[in-house]
Amino acid sequence: MHKQNFFITLFLLALMFFTSSTVSAQDTPPTSPWDLISQTNVLRESYGYADLSVDGILMATAQSTAETMASYQSCTHLASMGYPNASARAMAAGYGGGATAFVTENIACGVS
Repeated sequence: MHKQNFFITLFLLALMFFTSSTVSAQDTPPTSPWDLISQTNVLRESYGYADLSVDGILMATAQSTAETMASYQSCTHLASMGYPNASARAMAAGYGGGATAFVTENIACGVS
């Protein structure tokens, strides 16, 4: 059931991304990570799903990844550029408390 909720969430996020991409960037203010999480949780709640929880380590590694991608002006997974994969980066930052953790990343890039 958790896997199904995850895929539904991914589908809804993709749907939100593609439907909002038709609006000019000048028409809408930037969306913060917290805004996106809040909007996602409102949508999840409307379907009877539990809120997604926020993890500070994952938020920090995601921000670092985004900043690195921006510095290279590249829309690709960092592992393809020779960096450690998402799991290794998160565990190096302390995620999982020393246990093996499996982390994945989904990226989307566009022109504003």
